[in-house]
Amino acid sequence: MEYRPGRPNFFKLYFASARVTPPSRIYLFYNGRPLYSPAMFERDRYSFALPKNLEEKMLAGELFADYKYTDLPRDIFVDGKRVKVPDSIILLDRYE
Repeated sequence: MEYRPGRPNFFKLYFASARVTPPSRIYLFYNGRPLYSPAMFERDRYSFALPKNLEEKMLAGELFADYKYTDLPRDIFVDGKRVKVPDSIILLDRYE
């Protein structure tokens, strides 16, 4: 993750099964558009930076982040159950 002096970095917690390693890098989307800014997996969370305009909205509590899950080309099974891992983070406007 790129360190940005004086600018906040955000995170979204993700608790994966001990036997499933989530992707180390996923991308962010806002209003269906990619932000070309990756979220990097570190210990128990995905950390990410935002463009200035979205950074201000997030700090004001006007945005929230959620994971998007899609079927992977290969299914991951743990104890006979299919496990989904996130493929991106979606930023949503809280008040729309």
